[in-house]
Amino acid sequence: MNWDLKETIGLVAVVPFKIGQWLSSRFMFQGTWEHARSDHFHDISFDHSKLVAYVGLNNTFNVSAKPDIKIELSANYMTRPMQGLMDLSSFWRLNAGAKWTFADKKAELRVRADDIFDTGLINIHSHRSGQNLDMNFRQNNRSVIVSFAYKFGGYKEKERKEVDSSRFGH
Repeated sequence: MNWDLKETIGLVAVVPFKIGQWLSSRFMFQGTWEHARSDHFHDISFDHSKLVAYVGLNNTFNVSAKPDIKIELSANYMTRPMQGLMDLSSFWRLNAGAKWTFADKKAELRVRADDIFDTGLINIHSHRSGQNLDMNFRQNNRSVIVSFAYKFGGYKEKERKEVDSSRFGH
């Protein structure tokens, strides 16, 4: 975009913490100030700024060591961000999953549900200079993912000869 000005400044904090052997968590916070300005954006001038916050919490619960079963639960929320002269809606999302590791930690079976309550879509609104734009997305954003991974053993890194650099004058 040929805007006159686009500024963003922010602060990010990630705080990991554990409670015994059964819970491992990570709290995330991001705060940004965004500013965009254009004197001639399709014959509309704008000077738009906004403070935006994002918070998230990821948790891994160790249900059992033998068998190795873990439950993952994460949630995040973002206040109303902006994109140029448009305002975007806030959103929140909740994800959950389970992981079973077996066969001497070579096999892993995962089941994960993303955006369980279907609240992770952003809608767009812009009401400036007599031009009104509202985009409300109504698609289903939920998903369920099942994955299986197996690590085949036996990989050994090959030994490599030193590179002969004598011809380079060293």
